[in-house]
Amino acid sequence: MSESPEMAKFFHNLTPAQHERLSILLEELGEAAQAIGKILRHGLDSHNPVIDDGSSNRSMLEKEIGDVFAAVSMLTAASDLDRGSIESARRWKIEKSQRWTHHQPRISGPPGAEEALREENARL
Repeated sequence: MSESPEMAKFFHNLTPAQHERLSILLEELGEAAQAIGKILRHGLDSHNPVIDDGSSNRSMLEKEIGDVFAAVSMLTAASDLDRGSIESARRWKIEKSQRWTHHQPRISGPPGAEEALREENARL
């Protein structure tokens, strides 16, 4: 789809495609926040009493986090964001947050860190 010169960039210098990808990410982050709110109010394994589709709050959050990951993938595939920078920030956040959290298992090293966290949580 070609863009006319006057429609090529908004005032914030984003192309319509960039604007759309960021809008998708924003929407998915909002949906993830909503799912977290339901978990904090009602619990991980609670279900919506009005919509009986069998989905727990846990499964809804997993879906929304997957949607967030998909939106981030769209941004990195289009070179709007750098995957390496995101990974570096992720590792830094894990290291930094371990200093300030009280109830989280310690994880080390980027490769397999998520798997180590899952295994430790399963033992708890």
